[in-house]
Amino acid sequence: MLDASGAHWRWDGGSSDVEWKNYIRSAEGKNQILFYTSPACFNLLPKPVLAAEQLTEIQSLVQQNLQPRK
Repeated sequence: MLDASGAHWRWDGGSSDVEWKNYIRSAEGKNQILFYTSPACFNLLPKPVLAAEQLTEIQSLVQQNLQPRK
């Protein structure tokens, strides 16, 4: 789940909450969106599991909250 505070990752056996300020950049490809917490570490969000409306909402959240850093 992504919201105004950040990304909330859940999986069988664990979870992680990452505020937007901890992401340094994102990269969107044809089938995935990558959320980088360092130059070599990222979280992967597969786009095929998203409805078009969800993808639009996520793209908007990223644009509003993730400020690229060099």
